[in-house]
Amino acid sequence: MAQIIGDKLLMFHVSAVDSSSTTAHDDGTNVDLGAFPATQIVAMMGSDDKVEISFADASQTDFYSGADGESILRTYVQVACTTGTEHKVIEDLWTLMNSVSAAPVIKFDAVNSVYPVENVTGITIRRAHLSQGISAD
Repeated sequence: MAQIIGDKLLMFHVSAVDSSSTTAHDDGTNVDLGAFPATQIVAMMGSDDKVEISFADASQTDFYSGADGESILRTYVQVACTTGTEHKVIEDLWTLMNSVSAAPVIKFDAVNSVYPVENVTGITIRRAHLSQGISAD
C-alpha cells in the first residue's frame, strides 16, 4: 500500500480565534488554531500523559543566529492523553494519516472535544525559541 501521508493536513483547534489569538507563545497561551502538513512532522514523543508532535519548517523564522549562539523557533503540539496510552495515540494517528479512507484534514477539535483518535483529552499549540548554546563559527 502506498503511503499517502503527504495528502494530509493536521488541524489543531484549541479555542475560539479572537482578538487575543497569537501565532507564537512559549507556553501556548492564546495560540488558538494551527494547521500543519503531515509531511512536516519530524518527531512524535511520548511523556507523562501527553504526546508531543514536532513540526519542521512551520514558520518564517525557523532559525535564528545571534551573538549568544543559535536559537531555533520550534513549533510543536502537545496532545494530552489518558495515562498509559501515549504509544497508542502515536500508533493510531500514524495509521490514520496513512489511511486511504481518511479525510484530507485530520482535525483535533478541543472546542468541541472531538478528536480523530481515541484517548486524547486536550491539545496545546506551542512555538518556542530554544537556545542551542552553539556559537556561530
